[in-house]
Amino acid sequence: MEVIPAPWTDPEVVVTTKHLLEEAGQVPVLVKKEIDGFVLNRIQYAIIGECWRLYEVRLKSLHTPCHEILPNLNKLLLSSLVHRLSIPNFELLENHRASFSKTPLC
Repeated sequence: MEVIPAPWTDPEVVVTTKHLLEEAGQVPVLVKKEIDGFVLNRIQYAIIGECWRLYEVRLKSLHTPCHEILPNLNKLLLSSLVHRLSIPNFELLENHRASFSKTPLC
């Protein structure tokens, strides 16, 4: 759980917040300078974005049908990264993206 105090936040508030998070079973991490977005979300979206780039490159360059690419990407994510990070099932991601797009992926 990221704890990101503003420059004017009382240091005691930061200490109390970290303590409360620990009592709730969370693992607080102090981020001393604010950036656009949460650190973990940025890492997660970078990984998801790379999956889409791999999908598109493979689809366009090798003329591989998407029904062959998506299950393989999904296997890689489910067998490795999903256990280390909170990464959604790639097939679910495809359905999510398709629901907001007028053109299907495949």
